[in-house]
Amino acid sequence: MLETEAFSSMVRSLVTHLELDVGEDISYFASAIPKLAFHLAPRSLEMYILNLPENEEPFDWELERDPRIQEAQRAFLGCFPTIVSLNLSMTCGTFAEVIEMITSFPLLQNLKLSSSWDDESEIMLADCNNRLLLPKEIRSLSLCPVEPFFLRWLLQHGPLQRPSSLDLRLYESEFVHGQLIRQAGSSLAHLKINSTSDALLSEHINLEESPNLRSLHVIVWENAVKIVLRLLSGLPGSSTTVEDVEFQAWEAGSDSVVGLWAELDLLLAGPRFAKLRKVTVGVLKTHSSIVKERLVRVDSLKILRLKDQSGDLLN
Repeated sequence: MLETEAFSSMVRSLVTHLELDVGEDISYFASAIPKLAFHLAPRSLEMYILNLPENEEPFDWELERDPRIQEAQRAFLGCFPTIVSLNLSMTCGTFAEVIEMITSFPLLQNLKLSSSWDDESEIMLADCNNRLLLPKEIRSLSLCPVEPFFLRWLLQHGPLQRPSSLDLRLYESEFVHGQLIRQAGSSLAHLKINSTSDALLSEHINLEESPNLRSLHVIVWENAVKIVLRLLSGLPGSSTTVEDVEFQAWEAGSDSVVGLWAELDLLLAGPRFAKLRKVTVGVLKTHSSIVKERLVRVDSLKILRLKDQSGDLLN
């Protein structure tokens, strides 16, 4: 197909995004990728890699991986040096394999990572810290989900990561998540936190060092109002830069949190949040009128939006 130089040049300029569903066919892709990379210079790459023996299921950590597959996987390292945005879903044998892949893109600025591995150690972490470095600061980082071990590597190696956008999915209570938010500091403008339990959003997660935050999105099934109130109250300064707040409140019908709703309403409609332009709340349809009553001041500012479980607007 890509036989002439003119045609190759045209394709090169047109293809800016590439999606590769490698799955279990990693050996086939390993031979094809170098040829494809010669003709293409995409800026964004979405790649799914499943490094498992044939007929095995993901997360069966007792299985024996074929070393030839791991060797073939190296064909992907730095395959497209023009990549700025990488969306990588990777199930593999070792923590180092994931780090090798990520650090092989010299222009990387935006990273979305979902990965699992069955082998990690302090020795491996130290080796990755010494040998594998991100080429530059990551602007946008989405980890959904990623083992805390990866966050430890991210925090321990240079350059210092101060992303302006963070998307974290928490499934373990770890100090490193809060440490990453604090390290982002004044650079952090957009934060999204998705947690399987409100208990994971502990005192380790706070916004005390995020003076330039513009948007906060919290996804948690219980105690969302309490969590959002604590996070927003902890922002530094007498005024904030927050423009957009979103959270789910499936327990809105409970009378036990009425006082917390009142506090949140006063906070969001008050002078500290004068730049607020949108408050979006996920609710059950039967509770929409209750939320409007409990955020009456916010509603009076015409900035309240309600969404049902499917994401459709209710008002």
